[in-house]
Amino acid sequence: MGEKYFISTKPRTDGAYSIHREGCPFLPGRGKHIFLGTFQSAKSAIKEGQKYFNSAGTCKFCLKEHCPEKGYRILMGTIKISGSGSSI
Repeated sequence: MGEKYFISTKPRTDGAYSIHREGCPFLPGRGKHIFLGTFQSAKSAIKEGQKYFNSAGTCKFCLKEHCPEKGYRILMGTIKISGSGSSI
């Protein structure tokens, strides 16, 4: 069985629309997201999201393994650069 995915209807500051898994604490409230469907993989959900918005991107929290920014991870509201010991 797959997981449910949603896309926000308001773009992030970088212009991309975030795709979220069900249960993500950053999923916008009712009326501020679109149900994409139930998928076996995030890649399938991303492909579906791009049908709604060309600039569909992944949530850096619930889909961090699919984020293009490798080497970054979110910890309690800060961004830590892996291996550097510094935080932004």
